[in-house]
Amino acid sequence: MNFDSTFLISAYDVLPEITIYSIVDSLVEGAGVRQVQITINGESNAKYMEKVDLSQPLNEEQDWIAADNKE
Repeated sequence: MNFDSTFLISAYDVLPEITIYSIVDSLVEGAGVRQVQITINGESNAKYMEKVDLSQPLNEEQDWIAADNKE
C-alpha cells in the first residue's frame, strides 16, 4: 500500500499504532494476504508519526484494535 508523504504527518485522534494496524488488519482480512508493506512515495524507509516503523512488512495485530475499543 503506497501513500504520499502527507500520510506521515496526518493527525488523527488515536494512537499511531491504531491507525496503522487498522489499515493492515483490514487488508489482511479482506484481501487474504499475510503481511502488508506500507510505503511512502514508493519508499519503505519511514516511520509513521515517528513511532511505527514501516521499513518491514507488517502482520495482523488485533490487539491494537481491541485496545482502542476498551477506551
